Amino acid sequence: MDRTPRQGRLPTVVDGLDVVLPTSKIKVGDRHRRDMGDIRGLADSILKVGLLQPIVIDGRNRLICGGRRLAAVKLLEWESIPCRVLDLESIAVGEFHENEMRKDFTPSERLSIAAAMQSEIGSRQGKRTDKAKDELRSPGREVAKGERTAAVAAKLAGFESESEFRRAKAVVEKGTPELIQAMDSGTIPITTAAKLAELPKQQQTAVLNAGKGAVKAATKPAPPEEPSDIADVWFKYFRGCTERITGAYEQYGTVAKMIRTSPWNRSRNAKSLRDYLESLAERLTQFVKEWPDE
Repeated sequence: MDRTPRQGRLPTVVDGLDVVLPTSKIKVGDRHRRDMGDIRGLADSILKVGLLQPIVIDGRNRLICGGRRLAAVKLLEWESIPCRVLDLESIAVGEFHENEMRKDFTPSERLSIAAAMQSEIGSRQGKRTDKAKDELRSPGREVAKGERTAAVAAKLAGFESESEFRRAKAVVEKGTPELIQAMDSGTIPITTAAKLAELPKQQQTAVLNAGKGAVKAATKPAPPEEPSDIADVWFKYFRGCTERITGAYEQYGTVAKMIRTSPWNRSRNAKSLRDYLESLAERLTQFVKEWPDE
């Protein structure tokens, strides 16, 4: 068994160092996904092309992201693994722009970074004594007291919004490894991947295998449901129209006076409205004539 890491192209380092550490030194927390998917398949891929992306750890060797990669190299009995050491405190104080995070990390990796950032932000708030307790430095602004820590962490990790963060989280928690990979590679946008993640896992796989047309069809918004009491909807609509017409007539006394009065006489749609009402009156008259007796 080859236990020497075959290291592919390492991405640009956002901060910290790229190092090689013994796999036994990596500390894996409880928050990492337990459903790892096809680790054997990933391990076989690593044997063929090498480990293209290092795992990401903090300064204490705690795993931030790359749990599947770590599990795969352990399966291969590698004794060490390339790691990127990420300085969470530097990110917390805004030393790195969100665009850098988006460029150098996949959505699922940024999700893990955001989760680690939540703990880091909470720790920093508890330790600061030189600033008011309701302030925390972040890129270009102050984070006010009451703002959600998750929203701040999501922003620092490169997500456009907390909503985008939640959608990515749904994909990682509910999606198949293939769906997560499609999101991470950019083949499927985060929003689309989140919609697919709501499907049963077997159906997710079938949709992905069927191609772009199937993905589009599976994520197409459902048509609005017909109201349970359509008669009530119609009644309220026409009653509202009747009340408006009656109110206008009572205000001006005659239709002619109403039409000649500003702002009616300046409206380009006055004649169009007359034609529409005339047509509507004919249709409603016919509608009432054909209404069946109860």
